[in-house]
Amino acid sequence: MKKTLQIILLLSLIFLIYFFYKTNFGEEKKVTINQETIDKINTDKVNNNIIKNLEYDININENNNYNLTSEFNEIIYQGGFEIVKMRQVKGVFTSKDSEPIIITSDFAAYNNQNYNTTFERNIKIIYIDNVIYGEILILDFEKNNITVSNNVKYDGPNGILLTDNILINLITKKIDIFMDKSDKKVIINSKK
Repeated sequence: MKKTLQIILLLSLIFLIYFFYKTNFGEEKKVTINQETIDKINTDKVNNNIIKNLEYDININENNNYNLTSEFNEIIYQGGFEIVKMRQVKGVFTSKDSEPIIITSDFAAYNNQNYNTTFERNIKIIYIDNVIYGEILILDFEKNNITVSNNVKYDGPNGILLTDNILINLITKKIDIFMDKSDKKVIINSKK
């Protein structure tokens, strides 16, 4: 009887050591959402999908990366394209040649096919020491630019600028500032 109890305890100990090793030191498992998973979800009869804490990490090319995160998301389908409607959004555009551009907003619509994103409400763009505020921002990867419009305010180290539109070229980082009507002027307030 004593010998049987010792064998059971020894086998239990071996099992616990094996289980502990597998759960703590086994291979890490990485969960990814790929196109197959998305297609499987699409075959369901549900038209809309709600997802919390979604993140997209897109390599535009060998020099540029676009990371997009949001707290609440709804996936819808329009014209055969997957559109992700997002709330509490943060987008980070990084390039090997320059500092990152960080974009935050209350809402966004992300096109999963071409990566274009339209941000809306309380937009804040941070680039080095510059901050741009606005109500609508269109990040267009086909044209390689960012367009900010509606109540645009640029706050930089040298002053504050009020305008209708700011256009930023993602490749050259060139910035164009202009008004909707030619008879209106951009307002510049110097800090110095």
